[in-house]
Amino acid sequence: MEPLTLTVLGAEALKQGIQFLYAQAGEVLKRWRERRDGESADSIVPVVNTASAVLDIAPDHLQVDFGALDKLEPEIRSLRTALMDYATGVETVAPDPELLKLTDGLRCSLEAVAGQRLTLRGEDRPDADPDIDVSIHAGEVAGEVAGIVADYLEGLRIRASINVNKVEQTGTVIGVKGTSGLGKPSPSSKLD
Repeated sequence: MEPLTLTVLGAEALKQGIQFLYAQAGEVLKRWRERRDGESADSIVPVVNTASAVLDIAPDHLQVDFGALDKLEPEIRSLRTALMDYATGVETVAPDPELLKLTDGLRCSLEAVAGQRLTLRGEDRPDADPDIDVSIHAGEVAGEVAGIVADYLEGLRIRASINVNKVEQTGTVIGVKGTSGLGKPSPSSKLD
């Protein structure tokens, strides 16, 4: 969870974000009920019309993973209910820790069933968590230190951080070593 990234939003932007997430959760739950009742098997859920004003990047639709939704439906329903008074204007939106936690919880649940991020406009949110995250701290390296060594790495988000005080002449420090499937480093890649 990353509710801290929501703290940079003003009350109005947070309110709009809550309204969007509340409405979008409603659309996802409607599709879940329709599927359960045999009315529809379509996993494409339209994005509510406020998305382009609220999200940094507004998707055209959400492709719902019904397996994930079956597991997360009670949580999405509960979080949506908890946010109802804020989404409908009954309660005033203020960025208090509990409200931010509920908002981020609903967002994370929607992201899990849709397989894509929903970052609110104005939010400084880091990239998605990596599939592999390695951190090494060493005083002195005389041999080889590698964060990740693998034969196949294609399609993985990888973060390798190595902090070494001294590398001897015989030493080698490698962040990621692979034989195939290596992509380009992200623009934020750096050697620590």
